[in-house]
Amino acid sequence: MTSIATFGAVWTWAVILISQLRFRKSLSETERSQLAYKMPWAPYSSYLSLAFLALVIVLMAFSPDTRIALVVGPLWFVFLIAVYYNKGLHKKIKCSW
Repeated sequence: MTSIATFGAVWTWAVILISQLRFRKSLSETERSQLAYKMPWAPYSSYLSLAFLALVIVLMAFSPDTRIALVVGPLWFVFLIAVYYNKGLHKKIKCSW
């Protein structure tokens, strides 16, 4: 159970890091200079963090106790995506405000 939670945490942090990289890449140099928080060593710190997360996943593959998470985790995401589309949640909702 812990290894499945670890897989979920790794996935979450990877998505956060990728989102942040894409967000900062979409900004102009002027917009980047006006950000309130200057990320140290950007973007290299994000790439290093992603590499560390990949290392965690690789290390999980070496242990039989944690290897199950590498099977269950992706299957869980496929299940969630199937439910998301099956329920029609992917359709945009019109806001009245």
